Amino acid sequence: MRFWIIISCCLLLGSCNSKKQNVIRIAVAANMQFAMEELVNDFEKISETKCEMVVGSSGKLMAQIKEGAPFNLFFSADMKYPEYLFRVDKTLDKPMVYALGEVVLWSIQKRDNFRLSDLVREEIKHIAIANPATAPYGKAAQQLLINSKMLDAVKEKLVYGESIGQTTQFVYSEAAEVGFVSKSMILSRRFQQKGVWINLDKELYMPIEQGVVVIKGEKREEQKASEFLQFVQSEKGRTILRKYGYFNIN
Repeated sequence: MRFWIIISCCLLLGSCNSKKQNVIRIAVAANMQFAMEELVNDFEKISETKCEMVVGSSGKLMAQIKEGAPFNLFFSADMKYPEYLFRVDKTLDKPMVYALGEVVLWSIQKRDNFRLSDLVREEIKHIAIANPATAPYGKAAQQLLINSKMLDAVKEKLVYGESIGQTTQFVYSEAAEVGFVSKSMILSRRFQQKGVWINLDKELYMPIEQGVVVIKGEKREEQKASEFLQFVQSEKGRTILRKYGYFNIN
């Protein structure tokens, strides 16, 4: 009897360990939240692997990974943070660019002939922008304002979000009349067809090269993370990225 109890306990522990090994944890920059939800949903349909997402600013997620947070994949909004993790030997391979992002100007309020120059108008008192120090989309928006020679005229109106996700919420809740957000956010089901948005001149900011790395860990988790990355790079994955306004990298 004791023998079978021991065997049963071993089988139970083995089952728990097996289940644990079939979970990967993905650190996701806020701009990728909705696209990643769709990617994960489709991947889980064809795989026994479950995916857990943690969404935040690229800079804060990188800091957590550096300190040992148990992530298996890091989808950043730029290449700087993945490259840093590679240099400090936290990643399986060199980072790769998986998509190009785009900044747009958005208002939840209806605006006729909406354009960038409207930012200087008196009725616009708050302009949402992600923190340029930690959020690549905020850095791109700041570059755009500098290169369009508008930063000095509007800097007192700027309201900084911790991430592009929080910045989007500032505009959606009307805490800010307008804001610089990622195209992927406003093409999501949550925000699609809400308010008005305009494309911005991509020549006014550096290309937003979004990077991804597999984080070093247990071999099985590294394998599962690599399988998910292969799915993102597949035609199905690229189609989802295009749906959310990302430009694919060949």
